[in-house]
Parts: sequence; structure tokens; C-alpha cells
Amino acid sequence: MRLLSGLDRAALSAYCEAYAEFAAVSAVLRAKGRTFETPNGFLQARPEVAMQHRAGVLIRMFAEQLGLSPSARTRLAVKPADVDDAEDF
Repeated sequence: MRLLSGLDRAALSAYCEAYAEFAAVSAVLRAKGRTFETPNGFLQARPEVAMQHRAGVLIRMFAEQLGLSPSARTRLAVKPADVDDAEDF
């Protein structure tokens, strides 16, 4: 059964990149905290906070496109496998 087409590979790759980015910046935020003190003594959000948010948005967007959420899976229309596809196994 072929669930991903060639066109889906780009979306899957982008999903993986966004997930890796989310994991990397989450590790930084766990280690350093979500804020830092500026030279003037003010607390400011770390740049990684915005990076984490953007990666999360991309993850949700690509998960929806790829049918990786329960609601997205209900809308998927998967064509039955051809007889020739079964012979590949």
C-alpha cells in the first residue's frame, strides 16, 4: 500500500525539519529558560521562544496535510492498492 506519493515527500521532509527545529530550540529553552536579562536590566523573551512557536505552527500545518492527526485522518481518501503494487512485497 503506497500512502505517500512523490509530492508528499517534500511535505514529510518539511515536517521532519520543523520537528527537529522544535526539538532543538526546546532543549535550549529548557537549559537557559524562556527569558534573559538585557544589559539595561529588563527581562526579555529569548529568540528561541519565537522559533519554537513558528516550528510548532509548521508541525501542525504539515501534520494536517499528511494526515498525522486524528481529525485529518478522517478526511483522507486513500486509493486502494493496485494488484501490481501488491507484487512489490
